[in-house]
Amino acid sequence: MQDKSTVMTILKNLRVPVNTKGYRYLLTAILMCVEDVRLLSKMTTRLYPAIAEGDENNAACVERLMRYAIQKAFDECDKELWKEYFGISRKTKVSEFVAAIVLQLQ
Repeated sequence: MQDKSTVMTILKNLRVPVNTKGYRYLLTAILMCVEDVRLLSKMTTRLYPAIAEGDENNAACVERLMRYAIQKAFDECDKELWKEYFGISRKTKVSEFVAAIVLQLQ
């Protein structure tokens, strides 16, 4: 399994704001998907609810806060670095963001 600090470094490099719940949720989602890659295809049905349950929240709120953190990161991050990580220069969906990082860690 990848070290939590490795994922934290990637998120920091991408300028995901660490003072948001979305950061925590992205970190958790990436670590969970590294352990069980099948979660990448079940994000809305299994991953978001699992994260929400651990934080006494709901799945829709978890997804929204992750989307917010990704938007903030996209606004702040160097676009060349973004393209290097994700292969595109537009803002990614939550599933694309998590999957790209998980695949790089494997």
